[in-house]
Amino acid sequence: MPKTPFYLAVLLSFAALAHGSEKSDYKVESRMTHEFFTSKVVKVLSFSEGSAEYQAYVVTWKDHEVVVAAPFNGLASKTYKVGDTVRCVMRQQSLPARDKANDRLFFEVAPDYSADLNPAKEAARLEQFADEVRRRRNLRETKAPLAESAEAKP
Repeated sequence: MPKTPFYLAVLLSFAALAHGSEKSDYKVESRMTHEFFTSKVVKVLSFSEGSAEYQAYVVTWKDHEVVVAAPFNGLASKTYKVGDTVRCVMRQQSLPARDKANDRLFFEVAPDYSADLNPAKEAARLEQFADEVRRRRNLRETKAPLAESAEAKP
């Protein structure tokens, strides 16, 4: 029986044990949790500066009035008025600061991924995808499998 695989297995086991006993340089820098909620718009904050505009909303979160702004990615492009219900997200981030955790809260309008979906475009996209699946299935069924075609070659 060859001894090389045995020695190789023993050597790899010792390497794994030695590596496992080393201290990792992994250090948690911050922790974040989030909570989605809906609330009525209490006040609209907005202004324009040239071609740029700013829009944020005052809503109530756990008996506190907070300001939520639309995210920078443009996924919440809808504008709201006082009394509208808006879906928001609260993010709580814990940052270590010397001896105690330093928690911060951030609020923004929750992204609305369905706002950009045009039902007609989505149906056309899915139909195009289904056509491609049908085309590939037909190709696969009409051609000989690769193993058979390789055996047929001299």
